[in-house]
Amino acid sequence: MTSFTSLISRQKTLGAILLFAICAVCLPAQASAAPAELDDLIAKTQASFNKTKTLTADFTQETVNKGFGRVTKSNGRLYLLKPAMMRWEYETPKGLLLLIDGKKLWYYDPEDNTAYFDKLEGYLHPKSPAMFLAGEEPLTSLFTIELAPTSKEDKLDTRAMKLTPKEPQPGVRAMLLKVDAKTYTIRELIVVDHLGNRNRLMFSNVRQPDRIDPDFFKFNIPEGASARAMPNPGIK
Repeated sequence: MTSFTSLISRQKTLGAILLFAICAVCLPAQASAAPAELDDLIAKTQASFNKTKTLTADFTQETVNKGFGRVTKSNGRLYLLKPAMMRWEYETPKGLLLLIDGKKLWYYDPEDNTAYFDKLEGYLHPKSPAMFLAGEEPLTSLFTIELAPTSKEDKLDTRAMKLTPKEPQPGVRAMLLKVDAKTYTIRELIVVDHLGNRNRLMFSNVRQPDRIDPDFFKFNIPEGASARAMPNPGIK
């Protein structure tokens, strides 16, 4: 049976985004960077988000539980349709599904054949970090933004920002957002909570198809599965 900690960890992924996860808490901002450089990065990233109506991508997820010293790795495929529709299909663990249908959040665990659900409003309240991925709020209204350094390997390919929520969020202390240096599409997202736990999402094969059928985001409870309210309200 999937552990309660694992379930809550994946709920916290939604709070960041596309979703949508930051060791930026440990990374200093580049104080020497000119304000114009940051303004340019924010503007181009926001423009990329604004024009993105659909998105598909492969993802790799790494969750670090600081208290237990445990690292959990998983991977799968993400589908996004604005506004507020997401589908996270996991290959590892096989069959696990995280879905937002515009009104509800669904989490299906095939191991215990249980579908958990919750209303979406609490996750997408006006100042939730998830709002920028849902296409509802600009980055600058939700976050204090600083330039963040990138590794030598990433320097030519990505640009990075540290995002700190302007309003306190239970599951998000800070986020590190990396975007493609040419297209400004999302490449990596890391979320750090107040306990130091990290949820890292890396994206590849990012595409923006002309259309994704909204019916693809409808959740059908598998035969024989039980449905239960989410055991934790998640990020409110």
